[in-house]
Amino acid sequence: NVIRGKQYDVAEAYAQRWITLEPFDEDAHRLMMRVLAFQGKRRAALNQYELLRRALEIEGFDLGPEPETVLLYEQIRTNALVPPAPIVVKLPVQTTRFIGRERELSEITSLLEDPRHRLISVLGPGGVGKTRLAIAAAARQRGVFADGIYFVSCVAIHSSETVVITIARELNLALEGPEDPTVQLLRYLQTKEVLIVLDNLEHLLDTALVDLLVQIQHRAPHVSILATSRARLNLASERQILIDGLEVPAQNQLAELDNFSAVQLFVEQAQRVRPDFVLQDANRASVGNICRMLEGMPLALELAANWVCSAPISRIEQEIADGLKQEPRAELQRAVGETPAHVATDSGAAKKNVLEFLRSSEPDRLERHRSMYFVFDHSYRLLSKEEQSVFRQLSVFRGHFSFEAAEQVAGATLPVLKSLVDKSLLRLRVKDDRYELHELLRQYAGRKLRASEAVALCDRHLSYYTNLAKQFGGKITTSEMFDALAQLDSELDNLYAALDWSLTDPKRAESGIEIIGGTFFYWYFRNLWHEARDWAEKFFVLPNVERETVSWARVLAIGGGSAWLQGDNHVANARLKESAAILRRNADINNLAYVLTILGYNSLSQGDIDSAEEYIKEGVALFRKSGDEWGLGMSVTALGEVFVQNAKYNLARECFNEGMALSVQHNYVGTGYIHAYLGKVLRYQGDLARAKSESESALALARTYGIKRYMALALENLGRICNAQNEPREAAKLFAEGITMFQAVGDLEGVAMCIEGSATTQVLLKKAPLASWLLGSADALRKRIQVPLPAPDRPDYDHTLSDIRGLIDGATFASAWQRGAMTPTEDVIAVLTGAAEEPAL
Repeated sequence: NVIRGKQYDVAEAYAQRWITLEPFDEDAHRLMMRVLAFQGKRRAALNQYELLRRALEIEGFDLGPEPETVLLYEQIRTNALVPPAPIVVKLPVQTTRFIGRERELSEITSLLEDPRHRLISVLGPGGVGKTRLAIAAAARQRGVFADGIYFVSCVAIHSSETVVITIARELNLALEGPEDPTVQLLRYLQTKEVLIVLDNLEHLLDTALVDLLVQIQHRAPHVSILATSRARLNLASERQILIDGLEVPAQNQLAELDNFSAVQLFVEQAQRVRPDFVLQDANRASVGNICRMLEGMPLALELAANWVCSAPISRIEQEIADGLKQEPRAELQRAVGETPAHVATDSGAAKKNVLEFLRSSEPDRLERHRSMYFVFDHSYRLLSKEEQSVFRQLSVFRGHFSFEAAEQVAGATLPVLKSLVDKSLLRLRVKDDRYELHELLRQYAGRKLRASEAVALCDRHLSYYTNLAKQFGGKITTSEMFDALAQLDSELDNLYAALDWSLTDPKRAESGIEIIGGTFFYWYFRNLWHEARDWAEKFFVLPNVERETVSWARVLAIGGGSAWLQGDNHVANARLKESAAILRRNADINNLAYVLTILGYNSLSQGDIDSAEEYIKEGVALFRKSGDEWGLGMSVTALGEVFVQNAKYNLARECFNEGMALSVQHNYVGTGYIHAYLGKVLRYQGDLARAKSESESALALARTYGIKRYMALALENLGRICNAQNEPREAAKLFAEGITMFQAVGDLEGVAMCIEGSATTQVLLKKAPLASWLLGSADALRKRIQVPLPAPDRPDYDHTLSDIRGLIDGATFASAWQRGAMTPTEDVIAVLTGAAEEPAL
């Protein structure tokens, strides 16, 4: 078969291996002679015979080669050897290189080699490259199937009878007489060893085609079928190969971009329309983003690449990004007067859906491949009415979603969802059993959404996620904290979508306010302060919203708390005081206790220790009254921080110990935070060994929980301890990591603390000008955010200043200080983290 398939290099290697293992096996030598002769290497074939004859003679085989070998020699010598009829391989000619899919190719090859698997289906959504993969896999079987490889396109076929006739025609089988064509085909295939590629079967699965496939399996034992379909065949003998997009790079893999198959396909297609296009530093980020946004969908990548001849790559990237940002329901919202107050409607808003952008007018491209919309429309038309309805409504979800959400929001049933998965329109994620739509399919489904169903659908989505936010947001302050955080993590995209919809109407805004308020601690523990504040600010400007409710007070608390964490203390103070006043009028002592504690923290940041103590002590008392031990643990810890600022270290440790006991009892991640502050207290008291132990415990817990602010606090304290132990190089590493964490969460006071600690480190390294530059930067930052240096840190600060003045003259000190004060904080951070060179001072 390998010779008939003209795979002579394979046959020659096989023959040589055989001869090596069995040097006197004449079957092996005859195979080598034929292979060489068929390649036109007549002299080499005759020499092979002579090698065999001499070897037999040396070994004492007096009779010489077998008669069959002698006859073959004479046929080659006289040019009478007739090559075998070649194996028929009827596959479509491909004009472009096949890229990627090595894993899938290997899997299909292995299955075709196993006689137990004679029906293999390649499954996936339209445009994902099923046909190209099947053709590439079939091409690898040249020489394996003695009676040939045949490709049968079913795109234009609409009945199983036509499939039979088309297969017969491709096999050169003449159907004769009145006998049933299916009977004739099956009889012909009974003795054949063939591979048949049946392409695009999804629209024929409710016909007699499935029965035909079963009969071929039973009556033609040497026939293998490689089928492509958007829907599963649902046969017991079917072995499924599920494919999705090509491999795409992550954002941090720009240097390895060339290694990803999605990028390779995009670049090759771009070069077809613009030969001088090359992947280079200027366009790497854009190409990577395009591949990610299109999730490696081959047809979408080709259609996007076609624009390279007429538009800059950055513009193509922007068009796709804008098209994907445009929510599928946005046009319907505007049509029924439900446009969110914060959504722009001017000419800057996205006008074109991404599916309209991904189209081509190339005359040599198959019509069904000229538009992603056309590709998806074909699949949509094959759905039942119920499946179409559910599919449309699933477009309301962003990202992945649970079965319960699909059931309650989109009216989905398990059978319908299974059918959509089977038809490659929906994906079931293995890692968490959640569903998701390819983003391009979601865009298509949203375009099919009817105005009459859109508003009610979005309202159901809002209602579902409002209840979910309240349910799991309330569990964050219980022993179920980690499960609640994980659940809200998985629902975050849909919570954002629900909040967006809630802004369209004052009545809906009440639900959005409940989502914001109900997830107060989620935003905090996930370091989403910027997002929390942005959402809160959108609600603050809404007209006609009830502003005397507990929910509104919680939104104010989130806006105020986020402002505090971002160093915007005056805004924080106003929001938090307004929140506290509403809660007092509503007699909600528990929520009031939380707000008072945050007010205390905000006052502490401004150096107003007396007010901080007053607020937090009232919060502690209210928590004791309400019986909220989780909140009490947080509040007494805050009171301990106040005592630290007053240098009342014993009182601080009493508070921390009580907070630690409550945190351990209620599985509260604040244990890491308390360890960090105990480490600070011990450092202030000069007990560096215990301070280091507490800080290391804090860091380990914070890394476990993934809370960056707690990590940063522990790292900053460990850096100070290393300075005190004269270990400046280790201190520099700790401050570099700590300042990166503080920057990531927007804690500018923490950034200032790390810069000040780094100044001490540079003094120890005898770099006094650099230390002056850092102190100038930290001083300017504190003035900008209006957060003074904490009293307990004053001795170390003054000591560092004194050491600097002892190393350099006053003019050098003043010049470096001034330059530091004028340097952007981001540039200072870049120096401390090694991302930029130290300034010449």
